[in-house]
Amino acid sequence: MFRLLFIGFISCVAASMIIYALATSDLTLNEIKIASIEKVVSSMMDDLDRAMPLIEKAGYTMSAVEAELRLPPELKTIFQRKEVVEKGKQELILKALENNRIGHLVLQMLMQTFSFDEKVAIKDMKLEMIHIVISFPPYVVAEYTK
Repeated sequence: MFRLLFIGFISCVAASMIIYALATSDLTLNEIKIASIEKVVSSMMDDLDRAMPLIEKAGYTMSAVEAELRLPPELKTIFQRKEVVEKGKQELILKALENNRIGHLVLQMLMQTFSFDEKVAIKDMKLEMIHIVISFPPYVVAEYTK
């Protein structure tokens, strides 16, 4: 319940900011919306870029990233495991990413996906790629191949 009220409050503040921006500038609502989306995606990509050295130390490589400039904006990434790193070391790296929301989220999702993979065996299939979509809500697609 608190979460819904908080989101509602944030929405009112955001709406007020948009109305103020429209009243005090020559920009259209669409131009403000596009600029806001670009800023959010740029911030997400910067966070991911700063986190990549630590994510790679945790044993994962990113082979692709795709940004969708829409509401809500999406950042789609594809990861593979390059090496198995002990869980204790991964936990330390995860802790080092606490101040990087995107990096922390990505590493946490990678670790959870491989933890899931260890518990679930699909005959003659191997977890090859992990697609992480950073949006609202974020989600993971685990891709298994023969």
